[in-house]
Amino acid sequence: MSAILDDEIGRKVSDFIVTKTENLFSPPGIFAGYVFIAGGIGLIIFGRSFELLLAAVFPAALGVFLSFTHYGVKLDTANKKLKHYFSCFFIRTGKWEDVYLYPYICIMRMNKSYTAYGQTSIGTSFTDTSFDVFLLDKTHRTKIKIEVCPSEKDALSIAKALANKLGIEYTVYSPPISAKTKSRRR
Repeated sequence: MSAILDDEIGRKVSDFIVTKTENLFSPPGIFAGYVFIAGGIGLIIFGRSFELLLAAVFPAALGVFLSFTHYGVKLDTANKKLKHYFSCFFIRTGKWEDVYLYPYICIMRMNKSYTAYGQTSIGTSFTDTSFDVFLLDKTHRTKIKIEVCPSEKDALSIAKALANKLGIEYTVYSPPISAKTKSRRR
């Protein structure tokens, strides 16, 4: 999505953007999927019987499911439509919506943490920090992630370029707090 930066910055905003926003499984699950794919391919290559070849299809299919299942967004800036999709076995399912339902765009810093445990029950944690670009509804309650960036500068450039292209307002994320919540905080 780095190709959608505005002409003022020296790049061009594309009319049709497809972005993978997040994987269904954590990095250890994705790695396990790659191992299953390799095992399935190994069984296919070195299998001597038809039954073994058929048995190789299951781990290979499981590996493809673990490794390549993800969520994403298709954004048609020319027609001002978006599709939040789920991709499983390379088939994308989702519903097209009008962008006017989301009149704001913002960036948010996101921290994702994963913990892997070994045989000794000692955990190793991994933390990924990213700056995500979101489309927001009028109340800031519904968010649609449209891009994941490694730096705040990239996310800000993309958000402002998309805001100009889609005719929506760049804002800071601040959902309203209900009276009930305010009374509990006092």
